[in-house]
Amino acid sequence: MSEPPAVAGGRIDAEGRLLITREGRSDWSIRSISNLQCAISDHKFAVRPLLQAVVTVMLESFQQRSSELENIDKGTYTPDEYEGSLVELRRVNRFLGDARALRRSLLKEIDWTGLDNFSVLDVCAGSGFLLKVIANWARTTARKVKLAGVELNSRSAESINELARMYPEVSAIEADALHLPFPDNSFDYTISSLALHHFDNQRAVVLLRQMNRVARRGIVVIDLHRHPLAYFLYTTAGKVIFHNRLLREDGALSIRRSFRPEELRRLAIAAGLADIAVERRFPFRLVLRAHKKYQDQLTIGWSTHDERKIDEYKRMRA
Repeated sequence: MSEPPAVAGGRIDAEGRLLITREGRSDWSIRSISNLQCAISDHKFAVRPLLQAVVTVMLESFQQRSSELENIDKGTYTPDEYEGSLVELRRVNRFLGDARALRRSLLKEIDWTGLDNFSVLDVCAGSGFLLKVIANWARTTARKVKLAGVELNSRSAESINELARMYPEVSAIEADALHLPFPDNSFDYTISSLALHHFDNQRAVVLLRQMNRVARRGIVVIDLHRHPLAYFLYTTAGKVIFHNRLLREDGALSIRRSFRPEELRRLAIAAGLADIAVERRFPFRLVLRAHKKYQDQLTIGWSTHDERKIDEYKRMRA
């Protein structure tokens, strides 16, 4: 077995832990950035070597997706915690990029193509926040819309049904996202936000295939960008911003379980998607878009033989 690699101020052991050596004392292990404040408060350390060591081990640990399950996936939470997470998640989606990412991808495309009547399926829809965003936009722009949210969690499905009381264009379906109970081409678009990272790569490919199967036009997937800076900011500022245990713990792990752009593209290719685009959005979001065929998209408002429109459409999505 090869020797553990050396790093500035310490070494990484066989289990991937960072060991910082202190003069005359035993090694001190750092598993995550959450230990950093404790380490810096110990003046036996030289801060610069310590920071160099932490950065080294974090960069190494972010090379691959984490396989550790979140509380939400293991069921290790109370009903009150889950209810509180839905409330805080709506605030996260409003201020931290998901609604903005949706407007700049799906809604921008619908507006550009001139669709005045369309349908969207939100897979793993949570509380239905993005369905509400679409419904409000459709009302503001005088469009007809049919919206549905798929959720396996009965409380989330109930939350979508509560939304439907104010938005009759919205409906909830309690079902497994990996076995969508719809015929092929049932909706114009399928979307999913902050859900794909809950699946391992194999099941993520299945989910993308299912979304593509039931979509006539294309799919939009919004998820997190796995980045050390995102993790650092979440595990520091997040302690002040988020009060719900599920969001504090699962949010940090979600970043570790999420994707880099090239990884998301490979999953899309493995799922057989076409016309794939992966875009970065602030803050630390990735948006995957894919379409069935350009000609299928360009039947509203112009001839499918208008090559200039097709080229312009490609440039708009570039």
